[in-house]
Amino acid sequence: MSTIGKSIQKIRKSQGLTQVQLSKLTGFNQNTISNHEQGNRSINEIDINIYAQALGVSPKELFTSYNDEIELTQYIGSRIKYYRKLNKMNQDELATVLNTTKQSISRYEKGIRKANQDILFQMCNVFDVPIDDFFPSKHDSNKTLDYLIVVLRTLNPDRQAKVYDFAMEQLKEQSDT
Repeated sequence: MSTIGKSIQKIRKSQGLTQVQLSKLTGFNQNTISNHEQGNRSINEIDINIYAQALGVSPKELFTSYNDEIELTQYIGSRIKYYRKLNKMNQDELATVLNTTKQSISRYEKGIRKANQDILFQMCNVFDVPIDDFFPSKHDSNKTLDYLIVVLRTLNPDRQAKVYDFAMEQLKEQSDT
């Protein structure tokens, strides 16, 4: 059983929902939900967002509600990938900067391998972000940002660049007023 699947199952049951009821909320058939919960079928970022919306939780809660250590590794991995792509770096480039291998970066991003504190602090310097940006907040108050990140990750690089350019234009307009 996958840890995300366990989390979905735990939240679903805590809300008194059956898989059939969750099926109606998500649009997934009951068999797909069963396979997700049992870890027999992979769950992508779009699926995670659909489950989060249907269950009334944030995507972060799906990563942290069942097994904090394993899910935290996956969450940190998703943040590493997010910042790497945001900085328009591939895994080879990040590996070179961190004096490690592309395989290590891939394992960090997939949550297979835990990034130690030294690597995380190096990444903070590379990406120019505080260490807190790699960890879920205890008080998840920005579900819109989480949703936007999920959407952005599903776009191809050309469209991501357009979103970034548009956001920068909006920020400039806002600061000019």
